[in-house]
Amino acid sequence: MEEPKIRELFEGDGTSNDAREAGRWLAEHAGSREADDLLYAVLKRTAAADADTDGAFRRVCRRLGLRPRTTIWSTAVRWSVRVAACLFVPVVAALFYLYGEAQRPSQWFEAYAPYGKTLRVELPDHSIVLLNSGSKLIYPDRFAPDCRQVFLAGEGYASIEKDPERPFVMSAGEVDVRVLGTKFNLKSYAEDSEVEVTLLEGSVEMATKLGANDRVVRLRPGELVKLDKESGATETFEVPVSDYKPVVLGGGLFFMDKRFDEIAAYFEKRFDVKINIYDPALGEKRFIASFVNDESLDEMLATFNTDGEMRINRKGRVINITKR
Repeated sequence: MEEPKIRELFEGDGTSNDAREAGRWLAEHAGSREADDLLYAVLKRTAAADADTDGAFRRVCRRLGLRPRTTIWSTAVRWSVRVAACLFVPVVAALFYLYGEAQRPSQWFEAYAPYGKTLRVELPDHSIVLLNSGSKLIYPDRFAPDCRQVFLAGEGYASIEKDPERPFVMSAGEVDVRVLGTKFNLKSYAEDSEVEVTLLEGSVEMATKLGANDRVVRLRPGELVKLDKESGATETFEVPVSDYKPVVLGGGLFFMDKRFDEIAAYFEKRFDVKINIYDPALGEKRFIASFVNDESLDEMLATFNTDGEMRINRKGRVINITKR
């Protein structure tokens, strides 16, 4: 990079092609000896100032949601006393904007757990998401400086690395789940009538996105919150963490006040089968159930038929359920 282009970034209004090129180059070469030498060559020409440019630098940093970690920014702080305040603040703002753009995702990935399978996904910050069957996660090759954003369709158990300055947001259709560092499970299949968020550790906020009745619900460990997709109503249940954690970590299943037709749809994904329920009343029945002992599908279905109300007929991968 040529020194005149660096000077144009500092001495001009920051809008020329040379200034933009210099800003991008500095962002991409932060911490290099060449970048430090060029900055010094430009900044040593600038008259001293008595203003609190160090404070201005940090205010700009906070406003843009960025943290001055690399050599280029610490170098700028050391030299900031030599830069006029009226010049330094807009220049740093421009540099941070360009730095932020350089750090934003350049590529998005899609992870998918097919029917009958689960998938472990490691995110760029080393957080882990365990995808359940028939679930999809979209995530970037790197997170932005101010937020860690991913998108889920289906069910995922997330163990999120703590980063107080970069909240983690998992978006799933009707909700955004916002965390700083925690362990939670989010279930949001498109065909389900409800969204479920279960918190195991830490703290999360579930923000609904349904319109006039939108709200933010803060969960405590051991709480499961259901959101009705149609009405927007929420309901909170107590879930023993000691019982729930082995379910999500060990590949078990847990249903809290769940409709049987939605449980059947869940089984279809988990076991890659087709389940037909021929009586609507059977599908509307609600159950609370937990399976952690590697029960077979037939054993699980039998659990929901303790009253003998169903007739379950299985032929290969097709299961027909009728009322007796």
